Amino acid sequence: MSKTCEVCDQPIKAFEDYKIHQKSVCGPCADKYFASNDNQVLKKSLEPDMKIDSPIKTGNSISSLLFAIGLVIMVLGFIGGLTIKVGVRYDAIWPITLAVWFGAFVSGMIFIGFSEVIKLLHVIAHK
Repeated sequence: MSKTCEVCDQPIKAFEDYKIHQKSVCGPCADKYFASNDNQVLKKSLEPDMKIDSPIKTGNSISSLLFAIGLVIMVLGFIGGLTIKVGVRYDAIWPITLAVWFGAFVSGMIFIGFSEVIKLLHVIAHK
C-alpha cells in the first residue's frame, strides 16, 4: 500500500515522500511549493528548532565557568610548554613541549566538553 500525494493524488515514491505542513506530498508538488514561496519554508525547515548560544550568553554560570577554565588551561599549557627549559637539554625540549601542549589541549577540551553538556542539559530542562 503506497502513499498518495495529498495535493495531486498521485502515488508517492519512497524517496519522494515530503512533509509540508503535516501533509504528505510528492516531489513535484514539493518543488512547486518551495519555488512559489521563495524557499522560505525550506530555509525554516532547515533551521534548528532551538538556537544554542555560547555558554557565556545562556546565563548558565556553571557552564560558563567550565568553559573559561578550559580556555585558561589551554592558554597556560601553551605558555608553559614554551617556557619549559629548566634543566633540560636542547634536543629534549621539543618532546616535552609537545607533551605539555597535548596534555593541556586534552584537559582544556574535556572542560569545554563538560561545559557543552551542561549547556545542552540546561536548554533541554528549560524547553
